[in-house]
Amino acid sequence: MEYIFDDIELCECIGTFDDEYVYDIEVNDETHTFIANDILVHNSLYISYDNFIKTIKGYETMSIERKRDIIVDFNTKFLDVHNKKFMADYYETRGGKSVHNFELETLNMAGVWLNVKKHYAQLLLWKDGKEFDLDNLKMKVTGLEMAKPSSPSLSRKILSGMVRFLLENSNEEYLVQKLNLELQKYKDEWNTTAIDNICPNIKVNGYRKYILDDTREKLMVASKCPANVRGLGNYNRMRNFYRLPGDELYAGKLKQYEYRVGQQWDYFSYEAMKCPSWAEKYAPIDRSHMFQKYVLDPLNRILTPAGLPELNIDNSIQLDIFSSLFG
Repeated sequence: MEYIFDDIELCECIGTFDDEYVYDIEVNDETHTFIANDILVHNSLYISYDNFIKTIKGYETMSIERKRDIIVDFNTKFLDVHNKKFMADYYETRGGKSVHNFELETLNMAGVWLNVKKHYAQLLLWKDGKEFDLDNLKMKVTGLEMAKPSSPSLSRKILSGMVRFLLENSNEEYLVQKLNLELQKYKDEWNTTAIDNICPNIKVNGYRKYILDDTREKLMVASKCPANVRGLGNYNRMRNFYRLPGDELYAGKLKQYEYRVGQQWDYFSYEAMKCPSWAEKYAPIDRSHMFQKYVLDPLNRILTPAGLPELNIDNSIQLDIFSSLFG
């Protein structure tokens, strides 16, 4: 086994614990595994049981339930016992006591893991002793944009649905085409749903600090004005300059979208469920741009690391001429 010696860069106290030490150690290595004072240190490890299952006679016709049960039994009835005894014997010969605990945490039908720590989506077959219904497998998502509570409600629904579709059909031919067709169904819903469903949630503070004048035709803002504050400034500017109905708003939890100004986009903020009717004339939402930003961009950030081409809003697919991803 190859290894290198490395110095600890930082060690800091993160809290107080009763008779217990807690360490969170990270190394810049794909395996996240290292040896510290003769101790194998690792938080978690993903492995594929595909080759293992293929060693079993008749695996071609074996059901998913049977494969699941074999893998779970192999871990809980053999590997856990074997690893515990092996580590105990290892440390006993060195005058120490093993505190290692190897165990199967989850068993996944399929998964997507990005090239960033703790950014993944999984379809769970089994977790901590619980089996999941094959007709409605639980999807576990960590660190992906679709899990953000500030994202538009419909974008969270679409991203969740698209990732589930990807995982459930990962072995299908013409996967990219099928993903694109599935996406277009959601695109139709995006273009017809209520505006609140496609706008992110924001919070505005410091209005007077950044908005210098909201009474003229052009909004006057201070340097480094945040987008959420600018959006509320545009709301007040339009209301003041064009003498439009509506209450003054200077802070609070709001909704926000982007609208086109020439060749660029600007921000517009409003109270949830109270988007003024005049906004359609003075600040018409660009639904295509919002779909790109809150659906396509985060979705493509998942597809690209998985080796799939990007999907586009015009139904086209960016595909390398030599790619065989169409089946």
